[in-house]
Amino acid sequence: TAGVIMSKLSAHGVKLVMPAVLTAFDEPAWRTKQASIHMLGSMSHCAPKQLASCLPKVVPKLTEAFSDTHPKVKSSAEDALNEVS
Repeated sequence: TAGVIMSKLSAHGVKLVMPAVLTAFDEPAWRTKQASIHMLGSMSHCAPKQLASCLPKVVPKLTEAFSDTHPKVKSSAEDALNEVS
């Protein structure tokens, strides 16, 4: 579903969505964190130029997710980091 959402966004739409996606990393619910991680991974395929300009903000958030207590958040962060790189 994250890929479908991202494929419908324009470059400007990605710029508008990015702050909300990054803010979701601070939510206590693991599913919210996992969804935002999936969105970031999907952005690498749909809007690589826009994501490239945000990498200084994105990469620290993804690496921070490696220390999350929930295994699905950790796994999603690893997958997203592989997609971005």
